[in-house]
Amino acid sequence: PNDLVLRVGLAGAYTLDDRPVTLPALRGLLEDARVSDPKTVLQVEAVEGAEYQALVSALAQADASGIRNIVMRN
Repeated sequence: PNDLVLRVGLAGAYTLDDRPVTLPALRGLLEDARVSDPKTVLQVEAVEGAEYQALVSALAQADASGIRNIVMRN
């Protein structure tokens, strides 16, 4: 399966596989990955001090994209 890493940074900064991404663009990128490989695994990590709401928003976008294999990392 395709493995992606989503990092939630400080002040609502997001990266997907080390590339900066905005929250509005995240869903589309994740949908594309899922369509390309339905077994895509999204690994999500939040840096220390990241806002809880930023993490929840990212997880909501991941869910809306249809990705079902989501793993939280430290």
